[in-house]
Amino acid sequence: AVKVHAEKATNFRRQTLQTRFFETGDNYYLGMEFTREYEKWKNETAGELVISLMQKKKLTEEKRSEIDKFKEVLKHNIDRLWYEACLEVIRRGDVYNPGARHRVPRLYLINSYVAEHLNKLSIGESFRVTDKLEEKYEILAKQWKTVIVRNVEGFVTKFPASTEVFREGDLTRSPDGNTESKVAIATFPVS
Repeated sequence: AVKVHAEKATNFRRQTLQTRFFETGDNYYLGMEFTREYEKWKNETAGELVISLMQKKKLTEEKRSEIDKFKEVLKHNIDRLWYEACLEVIRRGDVYNPGARHRVPRLYLINSYVAEHLNKLSIGESFRVTDKLEEKYEILAKQWKTVIVRNVEGFVTKFPASTEVFREGDLTRSPDGNTESKVAIATFPVS
């Protein structure tokens, strides 16, 4: 799907898009334009991914509604991948601030479900322990055999560096600190 989009890009009305990336304290903001062609491609791609589900002979209204919700989830995650690619371009290029080029953080917009050792994550990254998924933590400091972390309520504790964890995304959280904010990633149509 990405290759098809890239091949069609030479025919797009606009060849470049504006992107804004700035920070305020510990929050980062990314503003980006999505073209009509991108929206069309995203909708077609999500439609192609669910078409086999829609072709079932006996499809109840409830199942049709669930498939439509799943299609929206796919489109939302395609947007996340697009944002993540944009962030990587900014992070690796000289477009943010050439003097601070190596200080642009690696931001994750999608949670990982691949277990890894806690010592592989960087300071500031958040995670969940594989056998205790209800609690989210952030790395404060790393020592030789232990990692100092805090939970969303601010309680500090130590974990063995070999603890198996899932890396969490960096998107804004709702007031409970555990649920992703509904406006962490928001898209608006172009005029």
